[in-house]
Amino acid sequence: MKKVILFLLAGVVFYIISIFALPSVSSYVWEKIGLTGFNNGVIKIRDEFQEFITHFDVMGKYKETKDSALEIKQTVESQVGETKQKIETIQTNVEKTSQAIDETTKAVNNTLNSLNELGNSIGDIVPASSSWNTNSEP
Repeated sequence: MKKVILFLLAGVVFYIISIFALPSVSSYVWEKIGLTGFNNGVIKIRDEFQEFITHFDVMGKYKETKDSALEIKQTVESQVGETKQKIETIQTNVEKTSQAIDETTKAVNNTLNSLNELGNSIGDIVPASSSWNTNSEP
């Protein structure tokens, strides 16, 4: 059983090597066996693979990929810069609003203090027990 599997494996390896190294020999062998369609299909796949490898522009693909990566990087940097600017604007507005609230609170407190002081001054001038007498006696 082992010998049969090894023999078949050796045949497959020989066929694969012959397709790449000696396609005319493999065509002759497969023609004698009667499987020329299969052999032609494998040779066609091999030719397409070789053409792809031969015409594959590694440097062009590298440059294209690099350019795409640089474009993505620039876009992300631009978006990060815009977002940072928007956050800084929001922070500035929050600080201005906080300052305005503090100033308003101080103004309200000053007004209340002034009103309290005015009330105390009036209380000092006009005692609470005195009443206004509008009737005059002759």
